[in-house]
Amino acid sequence: MYLELQFLYINYKRWMIEKQQFDDRSYRKKAGQVGKEMM
Repeated sequence: MYLELQFLYINYKRWMIEKQQFDDRSYRKKAGQVGKEMM
């Protein structure tokens, strides 16, 4: 039971990190597009 929870927690953390990186990338892309439009 404890190991299962630990496994789920690790997967959850990994997913959160990947999601964060993905959000950062799409945010940078949007910011880059806005920057081009402003110039």
